[in-house]
Amino acid sequence: MRYYCTYFDKNYVVRALALSSSLELYSGPFKLFALCLDSESYQIILQYGTASIVPLKLEDIEKYDKSLFKTKNSRTKIEYYFTLTPCLPRFIFSKFDDINQLTYLDSDLYFFSNPEPVFKEIEAYSAVLSPHNFAPDNIENTCYGRYNVGWITWKNTTYGLDALNWYREKCIEWCYDRLEGDKFADQKYLEQISLMPEVGVIDHTGVNVGEWRCNYSNFSLKNQQILIDDVPLVCYHFQQFWLNDENHVDTIIPTRQSAPSSIFIKNIFEPYAITLSNILTQVNQLFPRINLKKGTRSLESEEINESSKTNNSSAGPLGWDDLSIVLSRVEQIKEIKGSLQSHLPLGKTKADHHNFITFGYVLGLVATKDKISILDWGGAFGHYYLYAKRLFPNLQIEYTCKELPNTINYGKQYNKEIRFIKSDKEAVSKTYDLVFASSSLQYSDDWQKTLHQLGTATKSYLFIARVHLITKEISQKVAEEAYGKNINSWLINRTEFYQEFTKNGFIKSQEFYTFESVNTKFGELEGRSFLLEKLA
Repeated sequence: MRYYCTYFDKNYVVRALALSSSLELYSGPFKLFALCLDSESYQIILQYGTASIVPLKLEDIEKYDKSLFKTKNSRTKIEYYFTLTPCLPRFIFSKFDDINQLTYLDSDLYFFSNPEPVFKEIEAYSAVLSPHNFAPDNIENTCYGRYNVGWITWKNTTYGLDALNWYREKCIEWCYDRLEGDKFADQKYLEQISLMPEVGVIDHTGVNVGEWRCNYSNFSLKNQQILIDDVPLVCYHFQQFWLNDENHVDTIIPTRQSAPSSIFIKNIFEPYAITLSNILTQVNQLFPRINLKKGTRSLESEEINESSKTNNSSAGPLGWDDLSIVLSRVEQIKEIKGSLQSHLPLGKTKADHHNFITFGYVLGLVATKDKISILDWGGAFGHYYLYAKRLFPNLQIEYTCKELPNTINYGKQYNKEIRFIKSDKEAVSKTYDLVFASSSLQYSDDWQKTLHQLGTATKSYLFIARVHLITKEISQKVAEEAYGKNINSWLINRTEFYQEFTKNGFIKSQEFYTFESVNTKFGELEGRSFLLEKLA
C-alpha cells in the first residue's frame, strides 16, 4: 500500500480528483489523504471521491497544530496554504501510526506511468526531494529553489521526522510568497533539508516534470508509453494550466517551448484536459460554481476580490505596492500571455482592448528603426512589452520598467526580458525613444514634477495614457478605490495639463479616448490618453 497526501481548495478540487484518477490507473493499492481547505471541496470529495481518497478537514489539523493556526491571520491565503506543506504529513503520521512512508504531492500533478520504479530508487532514504532540473535558459529561477515542492517523500523514522519537524518549524516561523534572503515560501527550505542525514534526491528524470524544463527535453512515444529523454514519464506537474472558456488547452508552456511536439500535445496536454473536463462536468451537476479557469499555485483573483470586499482601508504606505494588488497583477499578466497565444480579444474588457490597440498606434510611429528604447513609468510587470513584441517581433526593444519593490520582485519572475528599476532618478538618468506612462501620472505625489521628469527623459515622444481629467474644478487629490484599497489619486484639470506639457516643450500629436466622460461631484470626468511630441 502506498500512501500519498495533498491539499486543495475549491479552485483545485477538480485537479485533485484528476490526480486521484491517474493514481487509480497507474499505481498499485494506495490511499490519498486529501486535506480539503474549504467546505465546498470537502463536499465534492465526499460526493465524487473513490474509496482510495481519505478526506480531511482543515479545522482538524488546526486543532491539532495550534502554532499553525496562530499564523493564519498574519498571512495571505496562499501563504497559509504553503505553511501547511510540512504540517499535513506531520498530522497524518500522528493520527495513523501504521504509516511508515508518506509522499506529499501537489494536487496539479498527473501520473502517466507506474511510480514503483521511483519508490524502489528511493527506498533507502528517510526523506526524498524532487529537483527542478531547470532548463539552461531558465536557470535564473534557481533563486526560487533548486527543489520543487510538488513531490516530497517522508518516512516515519528518526531522521525523517527530524527533517519534517525542522521544516514545519521554519514554515511556522516564516512562509511568505516572496523572495527574502535565502527564503521563498515553503520551497527554499528544501535546500537545507537536502543536506540532512538520510535525505535523498530523486534521480529519475520522469518525476515532477514541469514547464521549467520542457524546452530542453525530448518527448517520444514507445509502445504507447510516454518517454522523456528515453525514460518513462512518471508524472507531469501542470502548473499554470487551465481550460479557457472554449475548453481549449491553455498553459504557459508555449512561452518556454515555442513549438511543443504533437506527441507532447496529444499524449500529455490533451489527456489531462479531457480528464479535467469530464470531472468538471460531473461536479457541476451539484456544484455549478466550480470551474477550471486560471488555476495556479498562487492566490486566485477571486480570492483577492473576496478579501477586498471586507477590507476597504487605505493601502497605507505601500500604496500600489500592496501585496494583494501585486498578486492580482500576477493573474493579469497570465491572462495577457494567454490572450496573446490565442485569437481571442486582447484584454478582459472593450476598454482594455482599446488601450492595447492605442499603444500599437503609438508604437508604430516610434518604430522607425531596427532598435528602440522605451521607458514604461509605473508599468506593473511590463506587459506592454509583450504586445510590442507581438506587433513587431523583429524589432529590438530595450525596455525599462520603473516600478515599486514588490512589483519588481514578481515582475522579474514573469517578464524576464525587460529591465526593472525602482529609482526615479535612475530611470530618468538617460533618454529613450518613447517614454510611456499608462494610468500612473495621476498617482504621483506631484504630477507636475513627474511630467517634467518624463519630458526630460524622452528624445521625441511622450505618451501619457489613461489619465483622468476634469474641466471645471482645479486639479485636486481624491481617494480612489483600486483593487479594494483606497489610494490617493489626482484629478487633473484639463487646462492645467495642457499648460504643463506646453511649458515643458511638447505639443499634442494625438488625443485618444480611454472611457466616455462621466458626471461626478467634481464635474465632468474624462478618461483620455495623449501622444505628445517634443519640439525641436
